[in-house]
Amino acid sequence: MISKRLNKSTAKKVEKYVRKRTLLDRFEDLIEDTRFEDPYYYVWRKFKFHNWNPRILYRQTKYGVQNLIRWFPVIWTDRDWDWRYYLEMQIKKLEGMEKSIRSGHHVYGWRDADNIKKVLFALKRLEADDYHENAFINHDRKWGKINSSFGEKDENNCREWIMNRSNAVTDKEKEQERKESRKLFKHSEYMKKQDLEYANKIITKYLFHWWD
Repeated sequence: MISKRLNKSTAKKVEKYVRKRTLLDRFEDLIEDTRFEDPYYYVWRKFKFHNWNPRILYRQTKYGVQNLIRWFPVIWTDRDWDWRYYLEMQIKKLEGMEKSIRSGHHVYGWRDADNIKKVLFALKRLEADDYHENAFINHDRKWGKINSSFGEKDENNCREWIMNRSNAVTDKEKEQERKESRKLFKHSEYMKKQDLEYANKIITKYLFHWWD
């Protein structure tokens, strides 16, 4: 008796479920039950999963138009003779990926989105390229702003570019200022290289995790 009741209950649930299914779902099941070598099966698979399926075509067209609008300002101003334009495109792409993965279905999406954000911080610092200015803030306060001038022409019709600072008057002060400047130049280049290596390290380690 228990077995018969369970069977009747299961049958009712199945019948109720079947009634709710759409005509398209039933047709898909009918096609799926056919053999793989059946030409109708091949045509249906092509129609279902390729771009000329009306639903897929609509989504692809919509997404493509959104891409054109989103990327138009970047592409319009892009040039091939400066590394800044490469960084600008990379930053734009990672910004979109960070937003998509953070709000997507990925199990650890928040963690991967945070890693992308770390890369973005480093790349944006590289794009701004303020390493020299930041390194020389206190140096400029101590020695004053740079004053530049050109010397007399030599036999090759070239001029010497002379740079000095207002607070470096004596030869000893000028030598000290130049010594400190060389250290700060090395430090600013070190900070730039560090940001680039940090961004590449995260990309190398986590790039293939960034999908949703």
